[in-house]
Amino acid sequence: MNRTLIGFFLIVTNYLGAQSFDSLYHHAYYHVEVSGSLDSAESLANALLPLVSTPQNSAKREILLGEIAIRKGEYLDAIGHYKQVIINPAIGEIDILSYYAHDGLGIVNKQIGDYQKSLKHYRVALRGYEELEPSRVVDIKSRIGSVMERIGNYDQAEDIYVELIEHYSISQDSMKLASAYNKLGILCYRKSQFEEALISYLKAYDFNPDFASYLHNIGDVYIKLEQFDSAIWYLNRSLDIKLQKHQTRSTASNYINLGRAYLRSGDFQKVPENLKKGEEIALQYSYLEKLKEAYEVWVAYYDAVADYQNKSEALEQLLVLNDSLLNVEKIRSINDLEIKYESEKKEEQLQASLAREEVNQQSILVQRLTIIGLLIIALLLIIVGLLVYRLYRANKREKDNVLLRMREQHHRIENNITVLASILSLAAKNTSNEEARALAEEGENRLNAMNLLHKELYWDDQKISIQFASYVENLCHYLSGVYANPRKGLVPVHTQLEDLKVDVNQTIPLSLILNELLTNAFKYGMLSDHPAIEVSLGQEGESIFLKVSDNGPGIMETQKDEPSFGMNLIETLVDQLRGKMTTESSESGTSISIYAPMKLA
Repeated sequence: MNRTLIGFFLIVTNYLGAQSFDSLYHHAYYHVEVSGSLDSAESLANALLPLVSTPQNSAKREILLGEIAIRKGEYLDAIGHYKQVIINPAIGEIDILSYYAHDGLGIVNKQIGDYQKSLKHYRVALRGYEELEPSRVVDIKSRIGSVMERIGNYDQAEDIYVELIEHYSISQDSMKLASAYNKLGILCYRKSQFEEALISYLKAYDFNPDFASYLHNIGDVYIKLEQFDSAIWYLNRSLDIKLQKHQTRSTASNYINLGRAYLRSGDFQKVPENLKKGEEIALQYSYLEKLKEAYEVWVAYYDAVADYQNKSEALEQLLVLNDSLLNVEKIRSINDLEIKYESEKKEEQLQASLAREEVNQQSILVQRLTIIGLLIIALLLIIVGLLVYRLYRANKREKDNVLLRMREQHHRIENNITVLASILSLAAKNTSNEEARALAEEGENRLNAMNLLHKELYWDDQKISIQFASYVENLCHYLSGVYANPRKGLVPVHTQLEDLKVDVNQTIPLSLILNELLTNAFKYGMLSDHPAIEVSLGQEGESIFLKVSDNGPGIMETQKDEPSFGMNLIETLVDQLRGKMTTESSESGTSISIYAPMKLA
């Protein structure tokens, strides 16, 4: 928008009375949020100055300028604008505009790496939003979670992301629900919990299957899990979407990870073409971090093919890049320190100015009386606070001791199951006997099924039962990833689950039965041209029923005469539950139903 048009717009709005400021203000925000024209938005914000008639309008203008400054990377200016709102006596600490300013300061301080200040401002804004504008609470909690993750408070970040998932599940906002699952997956990935990360990424993909970043994340975690065929399929699918949407800049990661996956899988012929494309895009957009990753894969590739001359050259390039990245980081750190210093200096100046104004407005006598009154109130509050604090500390110590013992027991069991699963996984990889490998992999899946159940069962210190439907969903996602076919992709699993609280004594046999039924369904359902699996869970009268169906070729007569270990295990567990099992099998598929007397938690 040129200056002539802005001037004309200002003349017209001056004749519109009280609405003129709001009209121009909303027009400026349109350029910030929709068109992305920050220069036009800044010109409109400057044109607002003659129309400012109230402290609230002045605060709105400062907040608008602060957001523009953030998007332009001018963080010191942004801090100055937000501070003007907070110290304005006419706005006060309980005005919603003050909380908007604290929210903006939280964003700025996160950008410059001052995470403690960022949390401080976010928490002030959160308190205000909870009281005055609840619609913003969920978004600011998400930002608090990202800061917690940055400073290494993974448990608190995970609690926030789980809360976000519950909220978006209720509101049925699939896009934000997918984003929350993706954030939880990234957190698990940073904690090297790759199985849990895969479950979260797959759920994000379920709710938004056309978002390329989710597909890329799934491919990346499959590389960590050494399931390279699946990794290649998802990375290529992500790449196709990015190319269709002309998102060329972000394809560098896809090509580099594809090169890494092909290298790890032993398909050396496809490594160079992908690495060259990733390297070219990284150079084009000056992505030094991605360029470093590309040269790291080059070094590993040349080492694998015994091309030591090119390996030496790649190592030299890698050393140069490391030096460049170190210099960039030093410059960024210096700039951040300068911004922090100038911000604190400006804050001191503003606070000093405010203090002088207050001294001029009030008499010394009133100040003394106020101080005396405050001291008396503070003394009373301290006495009451000390009494409350002592009671609180005594109660908290008792709760903490109980919680600590439960957590220790939780980690011991989880670690033991993980170690056993890892041993079976290693045995499966190191044996050439296909039958032994299959047995080891099935054993590993059984242990992982119990591990998933264990995580649900010991979610917190109060829970003595589980939401079995949630566990069924997680197990379906996990096994779908394990038995994914690179040619056919994931087998769709359709679930009809009632929200049942199952007694803890029934959960382990039921979980093992479900694992065996799903394993058989994935194995034999894959033989269909369009494989599909259905899982039902519910209550009929006083019984719980569990049903797993597939559209495979059915159970052959030889299988009926000589049941497998898995079927023998199912029958044993059904007897343990004092239940019954029915099997329906034909050329169009197999359906197995389990009925057992239900013990409600």
